[in-house]
Amino acid sequence: MAEQKQLNIYQKLQKTRYELSKKEIKKSGKAIGKDGKVRYEYFELNDFMPYITELCFENGLTTKFNFNLETATLEVIDSDDPEVKEIFEMPVKVSAIMMCNEMQNIGGAKTFSKRYLYSDAFEISESEIIDSSEPNIEAIEGNKKIDKAAVFVIKKLLDETKSDEGKFLNCLGVKKIEDIPNSSLNVCMNELNKRKATMQKKSENNKPKVERQEENLIPNEIDF
Repeated sequence: MAEQKQLNIYQKLQKTRYELSKKEIKKSGKAIGKDGKVRYEYFELNDFMPYITELCFENGLTTKFNFNLETATLEVIDSDDPEVKEIFEMPVKVSAIMMCNEMQNIGGAKTFSKRYLYSDAFEISESEIIDSSEPNIEAIEGNKKIDKAAVFVIKKLLDETKSDEGKFLNCLGVKKIEDIPNSSLNVCMNELNKRKATMQKKSENNKPKVERQEENLIPNEIDF
C-alpha cells in the first residue's frame, strides 16, 4: 500500500478553505437602527470560528491571532512543521466611539481585526462576511447593554442620591439596570452625578447651621 503523501501548508490551507465553503454558516449579528428595526445582518466571529477550529484541527493547521495598537496579524501554522507558517496582516485603527470607554474602543477594534483577518485567510468572501454596507460599529456598540462595572456604578449612584429606581428605569424604557444600552450610559451618568453634586452642595450649606445648633445646645455652665 502506497504511503499517503503529507500535504504542505498551502495544500492544507486550500483544503480547509474548500471544506469551509461547503458549510452553511448563518449570520447572527444584527445592526439595529434607532427605530428598533434590524437594518442589516452580518457574520460575527462565533458564527464561523467553530468551523474553522474544527477544520484546522482535522487538516493539521493551527492559528494564532496577534493584536497591538498598530497592527493585527493572523498566523496560520503547519502543525506538522511549526516553523512553516502563512502570515496575514492589517493596520489597526482604534476609533473613538461615543458612549464607549477606551478599553471598549480597543476591544471593538480587536474584534473587527480578528474577524477581517480570518475572513481573509480562509477566503470567506467579503459579500458574505461583510455586507454591502459595513456594520456601523458605533451603532452596534451603542445598542449593546452596559457592562457589569457600569451597572455597579449606576446602582451605587442611585443609592447615594436616593433616586427612585423604578422611575429612573421607566424614563429609559428598560425593566432593569442591566438592560440599559451603551447609547444611554452618558446621559445616565451625567444626570446621576449632577444629582449627587447638588445633594453634596446642599449638605455643605446645611453643615454650619447644624454645628451652630449643636453649639447652642451645650450650656456654658453645668449645675450639679
